[in-house]
Amino acid sequence: MLEDPFFDESLVGIDFSHAASKKSRDEIEDVAFITIDDLDEECADKALFRYKVIKLVNKRLNGGWTKKNIEPIIYELYNEGVIDKKPGWQSVARWNAKYRADKDLLSLVDMRAIKNNFCDFKFFSKDTFFWDAIEKKYLTRVRGSVATTYQFYKDLILVHNNENPDDKFVAVGRSAFYDRVKKLPPYICDLKRYGKRYADKNYRLINSFTKSTRVMERVEIDHTALDLILLDDNLNVPIGRPFIRKV
Repeated sequence: MLEDPFFDESLVGIDFSHAASKKSRDEIEDVAFITIDDLDEECADKALFRYKVIKLVNKRLNGGWTKKNIEPIIYELYNEGVIDKKPGWQSVARWNAKYRADKDLLSLVDMRAIKNNFCDFKFFSKDTFFWDAIEKKYLTRVRGSVATTYQFYKDLILVHNNENPDDKFVAVGRSAFYDRVKKLPPYICDLKRYGKRYADKNYRLINSFTKSTRVMERVEIDHTALDLILLDDNLNVPIGRPFIRKV
């Protein structure tokens, strides 16, 4: 059995099962969840720096992720010029615990800085009960109503809280739930509820253009995501797909 490179003996006994129990969400995950390349440069750099630190500390660590073991390593890395700033040992231990739970670079991003087109990332994407209800009731060919989906959402949480009295989850209100549904990608909603033919027809744009009378009166720009994944030169971790721009 291979040893986990991020094993932390000081965290043995802590239950990370809830964070690790993310379900596959097919197309929804592709469009409704941000990736590291969706972030601005500052947020992405912070996440990569934190990953770099826990990776380097782990290589030199002898024992648990404690102050006694981590602090000297941080000073060594800083004095050697490997890192340009010295994070606190508690921050490094926390970053490691977060990354161990999710195995995702986004777990190392400052959540206060994240906003995407659909919702607040911290409270929306982590609500697995919401996604379970959406997948099983709303995004189906049965086309359940939002009200029915919300009731199913509350039932899921009720069952969870009855079975886990020490790990209770508080459901969002009806208006907040409806607001989340409104922020789902409309094309994906129609695709799941009505089928591809309906969705393609509903979102196909056919417009007539006014005939141009001079050079550069009308300009078209196209952004195409390439079927490539870029890797960070130093950390060798995926940072997203590149785009080609045509003008």
